[in-house]
Amino acid sequence: MAGVVILIWALTLVFALVVLSFCAYELHWKLVRFRSDIDRVANLATRAREIGDDAETTLARVAKMQAEAAERKASRRKKLGPAPVGE
Repeated sequence: MAGVVILIWALTLVFALVVLSFCAYELHWKLVRFRSDIDRVANLATRAREIGDDAETTLARVAKMQAEAAERKASRRKKLGPAPVGE
């Protein structure tokens, strides 16, 4: 009878080791996957910042071009003088 109890405890320990080994494997695999996901998200965030900076630069250039165009238009109006009445 004592042999059966020892056998049951041995099987229980083996089962526990198998389950714990599987858990350790799963945790390791998920940690590796999580780190690679974090790296990809960091790269995307960097690229998004670069695109935002490019967009900001483009908007500044467009605003400058619009201001220059408005200034040229205003200076042409000054050179031409007031428009005749009726036109």
